[in-house]
Parts: sequence; C-alpha cells; structure tokens
Amino acid sequence: MKSIIIAAPQSGSGKTTITLGIMACLRRRGLQIAPFKVGPDFIDPGYHRLVAGRPSINLDGWMCGADFVRETFTSHGSGADMAVIEGVMGLFDGIGENGDEGSTAQIARLTGSPIVLVVDAGRMAGSAAALVKGFAEFDPQVNLAAVIFNNVAGDNHGLLLRKSMAAALPRVRVLGCIGRDERLHIPSRHLGLLTAEENPLLPAFSSIWWRPWNAAWMWIFFATFPAPIHMILGGQAMQWKIKAPEHGPHCRCQGRSLLLCL
Repeated sequence: MKSIIIAAPQSGSGKTTITLGIMACLRRRGLQIAPFKVGPDFIDPGYHRLVAGRPSINLDGWMCGADFVRETFTSHGSGADMAVIEGVMGLFDGIGENGDEGSTAQIARLTGSPIVLVVDAGRMAGSAAALVKGFAEFDPQVNLAAVIFNNVAGDNHGLLLRKSMAAALPRVRVLGCIGRDERLHIPSRHLGLLTAEENPLLPAFSSIWWRPWNAAWMWIFFATFPAPIHMILGGQAMQWKIKAPEHGPHCRCQGRSLLLCL
C-alpha cells in the first residue's frame, strides 16, 4: 500500500484542508483511501471520514508504542490503494525525553511514508525555501518528498517560491501553490476546528480542488511506485513514465508507454 503524510512546520498552516483536498481528489479518481491522523485528535478524523468514506484511525507513537502503530497502520490500511496520514502540529513536535515521541516525524519513520510539507507562504518568498531546506535536512530518516505552498498571493508570488525551491532544494518537488479561497476555510475555536457535524463541508468541496490539482494528485499516487508499472489502457498493457512538463501538466501515449508530464 502506498502512503503519504501531510505535515507542516506548525499548526494553522492548512494541513487539514489540504489533506481533505488530496483525499477528495484521489477518491474521485476511483481510488480507495485509508485515512489516518497522528495523535489522539478526534475532530480531524471526523472530516476524513466524510471525504474518504471510511473511518479515520489515530496513530500515536507515544501512547501506543511503535509495534502497535505499525500493526494498526497495516491492519486498517488493508484493501486500500493509498493511505493518507494527516500530521499533528509541526513535523518534529513531540514529547518524551528526546521531544520526538508522538510526533509526525516518528510516524513517518515507523510507516516509511514520505512527507508532503504544507507551508503557509503568505508572508514569505525566498525564505520559504530556506525553511523547507531546514526541515528536509533535519532528520535524514524522514523523507521530505514534496511541498505545497498555501496562502499564495498570486502567480508572481508562486513563481518566486518555485524558483527559490529549484535553486535551493531541487530534489523536493513543489506540488503547487494554493491561493486564498474562503470556500476552503474551516472555522475554528479555542479547542481546534469546528467538528464535521457542526460544519459540514460544501457539496462542491472536491470540485474546487479537482481541476487545478488533478495533475498534482496523479503525481502523489504514481511517483513513488518503483518503475515500470504496467497499466491497462485501451485494452493494451502500458508502462508509465514521469517527466517534467514543458507546457503545463498533461499525459499522453508514447509508444507502449503512458507519459505523465507532471
């Protein structure tokens, strides 16, 4: 089973909203998603259940221990195409003697899941790349594979962010830059977000994400498979390949290969 973890440098960066968007788009592609949440939180899993169509399971390395986390992850991920794990607080925020127990980073090591880091870039440009570089190099056992920039002011701001990342950390892929959109806002209070029962998601929630983010979600699902992967397209066995797009994300047939330009 494939898996990813949606993490962030700190709380309030947009982890939950982006996690829900990823789940919604992957499910819309016909994939079975196994949702998980790091820590004992009960609010975020309520939203996961609405979008993924199955219960979201908590993974807590401090309360339950490493063996239990691995067994729970394997058991509840059974039958799914992909596990999507939402982190807690900042990526390396935990407790215990070394400050790591219960952290998202601990769950990443236990499950072997790559990290997609959500960064609130609303008041940053080139500094965002320095922040991501620090997180990517802090723990070599944690695979920070991609970043999503949130609260991006516009195309020029997004271009600055992409260029800074390409220069400072080319191995970490920028999946996209999300602009401010009040339709995606989930209200909160002193204990955290409002519950899913109090704040049902808009019926068009997945559609808001679908068109601009379709290629990014395809990358999330395909990119960590060991190549070649055989697919059936038009009744013929195909292999897929990934390359950088020259004129925007797309996919096309190339001989007996399906070329994903993401």
